[in-house]
Parts: sequence; structure tokens; C-alpha cells
Amino acid sequence: MINRDERLFERMSCDWRVEVYNPVQCKTDCARSYDFSGGGMGLVSKRPLPHADEVDLMITSVKRPRPVMCKGKIVWSAEQASGFWNIGVKFLGSNLTKLMPLMKDMRQ
Repeated sequence: MINRDERLFERMSCDWRVEVYNPVQCKTDCARSYDFSGGGMGLVSKRPLPHADEVDLMITSVKRPRPVMCKGKIVWSAEQASGFWNIGVKFLGSNLTKLMPLMKDMRQ
């Protein structure tokens, strides 16, 4: 897990629906985002996702029906007392610009 002091970007709260497609497993999982930054995002899922796998993310907000697509890598996961899993995803490539439409929706 990344220490807060090592983060390059500030985390912002969000509540987006995220479909996580794992090409290694040929499987899609549904998750919810709880925060994001220019470097990655935090997800809540019903099951863990394999550490170090590269995944395709399809992010949708209530205000924007057209999803934003980006790539990420699973960097950590931790089971919660509720049985759900918190998952850390590191963005691959320049995904911050792809998230701009979602960030604009947050300000409205």
C-alpha cells in the first residue's frame, strides 16, 4: 500500500460505477469507486482482484451515461469486516485527462 506521504496527487472522493475487465481471467467485475487521484483510484468490490494484474476500467457516473475507459493495475486489496474488499488501482498511461469529464460533473 502506498503511504500518503508518497502520493503525487491529492485524493478526491467520488462515487462512480466501475466495471473492471481482467483480460487474463476473461472476467468482468462490478465495483464502486470511493476516491481517485491522477495516479489511481480506490474501489470497493464483492471479491478481491488479483494483485499486479493489468485491467481495463469502464467508469460511469450518474450524470454522464457515456463511460470513460482507461487502463490500470491492481496494486493492493484488503478484506473489510463487511466481507467487501477495498482495492487500489494504479492508472497506466495518461488517464488523468480521460477523467476530466467526470471531474467536471463533480463540480456541478
